[in-house]
Amino acid sequence: MLFRSGLTNATVVGNDYGLLTSYSDVTVDSSIFYDNGTYGLGDYDATASSWVVAYTDVYRNGTDYYTVTDNTGYSGNLSENPGLRDYSDDGDADNDDLTLYAASPCTDGGNPSSAHADVDGSNNDMGAYGGPEATW
Repeated sequence: MLFRSGLTNATVVGNDYGLLTSYSDVTVDSSIFYDNGTYGLGDYDATASSWVVAYTDVYRNGTDYYTVTDNTGYSGNLSENPGLRDYSDDGDADNDDLTLYAASPCTDGGNPSSAHADVDGSNNDMGAYGGPEATW
């Protein structure tokens, strides 16, 4: 039996795990996985062949990809410092600003489809502050 799961325009930083699941049909789009202790993206049942990862930055996790194909350089995927405005690995999320600097490689780096455009009409940014529903 296949399960369907999707994650779009998410910023996952500073956790023990980024995304670790047993679902076999996963789509990750326009997201950032950064500085997660154990895994960035992982499938603990090792059935990740049907995962689709696109326009996503997976960088500096314990292991960036665990049984998930590393598509860095393909389908808009990156492995670069995401350029978050103010993030510290001190366990206190209240003093973090996870918006992107204008020069970030994730700015305008998300899914280029007009259906995914940022609220201001520009190209989709990767992460939680990008896409049509980013009305923070």
